[in-house]
Amino acid sequence: DPPADTPIRQGMVITVGFLRPVIVYADGQSFIARTHATDPATIVAEMGISLGQGDTVRVDRAARPTSADIQANPALASVPILPREISVVRARTVVVDENGSHVSFQTTARTLGDALSAAGYALYEADRLSSSLGSVIPAEGLEVSIERSTPVVVLADSHPLSTRSFQ
Repeated sequence: DPPADTPIRQGMVITVGFLRPVIVYADGQSFIARTHATDPATIVAEMGISLGQGDTVRVDRAARPTSADIQANPALASVPILPREISVVRARTVVVDENGSHVSFQTTARTLGDALSAAGYALYEADRLSSSLGSVIPAEGLEVSIERSTPVVVLADSHPLSTRSFQ
C-alpha cells in the first residue's frame, strides 16, 4: 500500500504485505493459495472454486493472537483471524420418505442424524429408519425412509406411563 503504480514521493510510507499460504481442501483435492485475503469465501473465489447453493466454506485452522497477547497489547484484538486451512463442504441431498410423502433438502452435515436434526426432524427411539443415524451422507446424496412409532400409554400400578411402540 499504496498501489504499485503510485509515484514515490519524499516522506511516503509504503506498507508491504506478504502473501500468506492457505491450504484449501475442495472436491477431494488440496490446493495452496497465496493470498492477502482473510475471508474464507474470498480465498476460495480467488482460486476459481465455485460454490453451489448450500455449499459452505469451513475454517479448519487459523492463526490468531492469543488472549495473553491481546491482554499485553489490546490493539491486537482488532487483528483479523488469518485462515491457514479451509475446506469447501459441498451440499448433499437427503430425500426423506415418510408415509409415502417425499421431502428433499440440502445439507452440509456429515451424518444422516446430524442432517435430520438440523432439518428439524424429531425422532423417537421406537421409530424405524432405513439407514442408521450414523450413516455418512455420500456425495450422490441419500434417501431414507422413516416409519413412525405409535404413542401409547401404559397403566402400571394406577400410574400412566407414556411411551411409543412400533407394531
